[in-house]
Amino acid sequence: ISSIGIGHGLHNNWGPITNHNITDFYAKCFTSQNFLHNLLFIAQVLDMLAFFCNHCTIMVDSELEISSGKNISYENFPVASWLLPKALRLHIITFYNFARAADDIADAVDISPDEKIRKLKQFSDGITKTNPEHTSPLPAMKMAESLQKTNISGGYCLDLLAAFKQDVTKNRYLNWQELIDYCHLSAAPVGRYMIDLHGGFRDRASHDYKGSDALCTALQILNHLQDCRE
Repeated sequence: ISSIGIGHGLHNNWGPITNHNITDFYAKCFTSQNFLHNLLFIAQVLDMLAFFCNHCTIMVDSELEISSGKNISYENFPVASWLLPKALRLHIITFYNFARAADDIADAVDISPDEKIRKLKQFSDGITKTNPEHTSPLPAMKMAESLQKTNISGGYCLDLLAAFKQDVTKNRYLNWQELIDYCHLSAAPVGRYMIDLHGGFRDRASHDYKGSDALCTALQILNHLQDCRE
């Protein structure tokens, strides 16, 4: 790690890092005021390595009829981070690919609203398995397989699709509550899915997603503001 940045950043303050003082380096690193910064840097490096290791998996659905060309490497947030359990990362990538493919349809500028709704319905049918498999979009088929393996409700995916359909038919929100209701479909399901994927709540009777819903809603609205600037 020191060879790709963190060592260089510490060189001026503590002197060059050698085999003779490596123990002292780590002691200073993890007791310094920069501990959090260093930890986040390490996490980012590991996430980059994880991205390259998972590159084939990430790009598996790139041959789509409608695609913005965006993928995990495009996002300004980590997806399927190295810090998450290895056994869950493929399911997270599958969930991301599903949402990205459906969102690309909703945002496409070269197809009609009716055609967008028809294609999004194919995604819904793929999740509920009401479509013959050969007519379901590949991301929906893979998502359905993932949901079956993890025993997670398909309702989260259907809520996302409802939001994407709403993107097609509604582009103005009259008040704050309308926006929050939209975020309940477009953002909250992501946090709820992640919680359930990681085993759910310790108190099985709780199922209190309020904190997750609030965080996801806030991030969604910040993303809207970022889009407004762009």
